[in-house]
Amino acid sequence: GSVCEVREVETNGATASVVPDGPFILDGPDPVEVSVTNTFPAGQLTITKEIDGSLARLVPGGTAYSISVLCELNGSRLVDFPRALTLTTPDQLSQTITGLPIGAVCFASEADTNGATSPPTFDPPGTEDFQSGRLRIVEQPQDPITITVTNTYPGASGQVVKVVDGPQAAVAPEGTEFQVQVTCDLPADHPAAPGAVPGYPQTLTIQAGPPGQPGTPETFGPVPVNSECTVVETDDNGATNVVITPDQPVTIDDEQTPVEITVTNSFEDGGLTIEKIVDGPAAGLVPDVTEYTAQVVCTFGGQEVFNQQLPFRVGSPASVSDLPVGAECTVTETDSQGAQDVSYAPNPPTVTVTNATSPVTVSVTNTYLA
Repeated sequence: GSVCEVREVETNGATASVVPDGPFILDGPDPVEVSVTNTFPAGQLTITKEIDGSLARLVPGGTAYSISVLCELNGSRLVDFPRALTLTTPDQLSQTITGLPIGAVCFASEADTNGATSPPTFDPPGTEDFQSGRLRIVEQPQDPITITVTNTYPGASGQVVKVVDGPQAAVAPEGTEFQVQVTCDLPADHPAAPGAVPGYPQTLTIQAGPPGQPGTPETFGPVPVNSECTVVETDDNGATNVVITPDQPVTIDDEQTPVEITVTNSFEDGGLTIEKIVDGPAAGLVPDVTEYTAQVVCTFGGQEVFNQQLPFRVGSPASVSDLPVGAECTVTETDSQGAQDVSYAPNPPTVTVTNATSPVTVSVTNTYLA
């Protein structure tokens, strides 16, 4: 005859229904069965991927991003969580998880950014790197409950600077143009790697500054941050030496300031010696002090750099020590002092100037017949 009633006082966010509902009488020896049903209204969470940055266009279609979602209710993980989602460019960048209990709290994390800026950016932002803020699942929200994970692909730039030095730097005056080729490879973690950065190699024209001073830089890029770039000079204007610093390849890793690459062309002194040889049956009759004259014309890079007549005799050669290495010189004897024949070694007497410590030699032989 007792009157009883069962109520559930903590439903953990569910709607509780009790059968029998309300008071009931214990009126016999058999127990009364009471059932309590908890109904959890379902909510949903959408995870969205955004690709951003000045070089987002280089991310190829089919690039997959892995995002982990963890949901808890009253401090305990939901069954089947954390859950791994795969979002793929270009048109599968959003997924919705349904059937989440109202009151659950969820957050997303991304450990691998596929070569984007690390860590990624989350909305809502989290208090720890690589994690979003926490969102509570509510019933019939005003706006969809969404976590957005943004991967940013910024660009970095490099610049190439020309320096001309050496004692013969004047042969490449300020404004002289040089050609370099820039090749850039994608960083290993970029989703389009391996391979060259699209649009590379590129050819740049750089200009010399005053001797020993840098010219105006030429900039290349943007390229993905941490691209490996190599600069090769394809037209050095006849320089004796070319030094490129820093060592190649160079990592282009600064988003704010272009990475500087310096190409230094050194133009060194070279030497030319003109020696006299006298032969033939009447050579012994020619005085040792007999002086001969040779016209020496030298060009470098298509420009005349030397044009003089030089005296020389047996045992006293003519020498020029301040010619640019690489200059082409032609020697012509203009006063043979009555010789019946004049020959040259090499023949024809056009030579390329080497360094000053090992001057190139032209021999002029005058033959006197009896």
